[in-house]
Amino acid sequence: MKLIKGNRYLITYTNGRKIEGIFEEVKYFGGKIFALWLNNGGNPVYVIYGDVKKIERR
Repeated sequence: MKLIKGNRYLITYTNGRKIEGIFEEVKYFGGKIFALWLNNGGNPVYVIYGDVKKIERR
């Protein structure tokens, strides 16, 4: 899935926890995706990509 900046996504973690926010950017480390930056109402939230089970567009 290609994430589009400014769109709202629902992220489901491997432990079942969910977080929703507006996608801002991808953080890379060593050429691989490390984290996703979401904005959930003015607060930046870094989601570690290795902990993501599912990504849904809202």
